[in-house]
Amino acid sequence: FGSAVALRGNIAVVAGGRATSSGRRVAFVFRFDGSAWVEEEAILRPTSLIGNGGDMSVAVGEVHQYPLVLVGMPNSRPRDIWSAGAGAVQILAFNWQRWGVVDVLGPPLIDFPNEVDEHFGRAVAAFGDTLLVGAPADGPTNLGPGAAYIVGPVSETDEWDTYQELLA
Repeated sequence: FGSAVALRGNIAVVAGGRATSSGRRVAFVFRFDGSAWVEEEAILRPTSLIGNGGDMSVAVGEVHQYPLVLVGMPNSRPRDIWSAGAGAVQILAFNWQRWGVVDVLGPPLIDFPNEVDEHFGRAVAAFGDTLLVGAPADGPTNLGPGAAYIVGPVSETDEWDTYQELLA
């Protein structure tokens, strides 16, 4: 517990620590109610992902004035990608009643067999509804040089997509 943390206004997210009996790693959302920080939600690794999650990264943003939480899981993978280290990012939004999964992102492009263990989601950041996702092993040999991806919502949908890949 506490391996990654993020704070924005009265929303705090803490990653790591406990796992459920099914082994799905969790992160926790806390909200300051005016006098204390109260656990509001335990975020489970989605069943659409395979892998233990390992180290996680977290960030807090906003979409259409609703709080947004990102949970990066660089050692998990979408079921349609065979590489254990492909990585994924879970996006959750609060609609003033409850937290819900908006989307689960995998690496934008996988050039099999060269780019399979990118560790997409090793680092995440948010500014409003613009997201930044790190993939430090992205490259032709899985040793880098790494990449970061600017991600944002697709207009008038609940889907998110990569706007641009950033390279050094």
